[in-house]
Amino acid sequence: MSGSNGDGARRQTTKASRIAGVALIGFCAGTSPAAAQDATYHFKDTPIDWSACPDPMIEGLECAAYAVPLDYRKADGPTIELALRRMPARGGAAKGILFFNPGGPGGTGSVQFPQWYGQFPVAVRQSFDIVSWDPRGIGESTQGRCFDSADKEAALLGGLGAFPTTFAEQKAWSDAYAAFAKACAANASEILAHVSTADTARDLEQLRIATGGAPLNYWGVSYGTFLGATYANLFPEAIRTLVLDGNLSPLAWTADGDRNPQWTLGDRVGSPELASVFQHFLQLCAAAGPDRCGFAAASYDLTRQKWNDLLNRLSEGPIELKSGAGARTITLNTLVGQISDGMDIVWAVPGANGWASVGHALQAIHEAGAATPGAPHAGTGDPAGSKPAAYDGAEGAIAVMCGDAPAVSLERFPTLSSEVMLRSGYFGLSTSYAEFSCAAWTIDAADPYPGPWDAPLSAAPLVVNTTHDPSTPMQNAEAMADLLPGAVLLRVNGYGHTSLLNQSTCANDLIAAYLVDQKLPPPNTWCTQDRQPFED
Repeated sequence: MSGSNGDGARRQTTKASRIAGVALIGFCAGTSPAAAQDATYHFKDTPIDWSACPDPMIEGLECAAYAVPLDYRKADGPTIELALRRMPARGGAAKGILFFNPGGPGGTGSVQFPQWYGQFPVAVRQSFDIVSWDPRGIGESTQGRCFDSADKEAALLGGLGAFPTTFAEQKAWSDAYAAFAKACAANASEILAHVSTADTARDLEQLRIATGGAPLNYWGVSYGTFLGATYANLFPEAIRTLVLDGNLSPLAWTADGDRNPQWTLGDRVGSPELASVFQHFLQLCAAAGPDRCGFAAASYDLTRQKWNDLLNRLSEGPIELKSGAGARTITLNTLVGQISDGMDIVWAVPGANGWASVGHALQAIHEAGAATPGAPHAGTGDPAGSKPAAYDGAEGAIAVMCGDAPAVSLERFPTLSSEVMLRSGYFGLSTSYAEFSCAAWTIDAADPYPGPWDAPLSAAPLVVNTTHDPSTPMQNAEAMADLLPGAVLLRVNGYGHTSLLNQSTCANDLIAAYLVDQKLPPPNTWCTQDRQPFED
């Protein structure tokens, strides 16, 4: 999961990205102090060759491509390339390097880090060279491609929407993901078997060594918290600071060793909280009024009824929404999927428009639905013309998710769907079906890390979470803080997914003090966000 427009575990697509078609080449391993931790794995000390990005998203951004082993257990095996980004410290000489992961699985350092750079506390930007990267299998890093074109993958998966609503659609999902898994096993199994979170944690260790070998400073958001916890337990003596923001419980993510889990990954990490947060959205929308939230009615009850009326209208057939950008077909499940994503970011940041935009979009759809007679249900496809221009396939993110833990069986889904529908409505279906691809997946991760999660660490982590996080509720952060020795939990009273993307000056100051000076806040510290939802 990530704090952007839904490239998280509940969504089965990655962000649009430019693909680097890197062939597998020979790798000559060196030795390093880190390799002594486990002679099974081979790292090198070759430095990274940075240069100015040819088309930087922000001034001063530097780029590099860095070769790493496909399998760190094979010193002379093939390599893949990681696409890296670096923003030098703005305050002159850097005090160190801060590595950043933007979440996912599927989040890209090449796109999301430059977009979100301005969200980092000023003291952090001044003190650190901040480095991010596209994890293996993702974005501009070497990918395993299941198809020879984006169009072929889009033709198979592009019309599925966020979840099925009929028996026919359920069969379409089953058929599509069976065909998808078969294509991936035939065409990309070598790479996709080596993209687990543990593989990316070993990449992070390799990058730490390649940038000088100083103890690690790390900030991970959403799925990046699980990556941070995995790194911490694989390399517990290599840490200086570790910020985990918008947390996934490692036990929940990995099903705590259960080989036949009864609940999907999204259900286990508590994403059904999304339905509760959306009710908060409707309540706050009504209180803000139509000038600030376009969907507002005269009261919360009337606003909630307006939402229910919209769902009922969409159950009769799609709504054609016309705007200056052209016409879009809105179906029930695509709307729910988009609203699911939209709850993550309360105020607009680059790459996400915030709750006010969600309110105005809902009102536009409501008005279009009132003016458009019901049509026969036309499937669950995305708007026409939404096919990606480049190969930004879902397989990398799916391989990570399916490789880290066992999946719910295909036979369990009909019963599971009924249970989550009763508990949290359509938002529950959106959450549960994000893992549907894993029910048919056949590529096992070659070297995952399933735990344990309590290795003694060289430094205490800082765990941060908002109190009303729609994607990673507070119980995940509490579990993370309980697992990692010495961890301190900072609670941020407010809404949205991650503190980085939903601003709290209080939290920023405490995170900066921790990263720059290694000063942890006292236990049981609370912060608040700078403003309420729908405030200008």
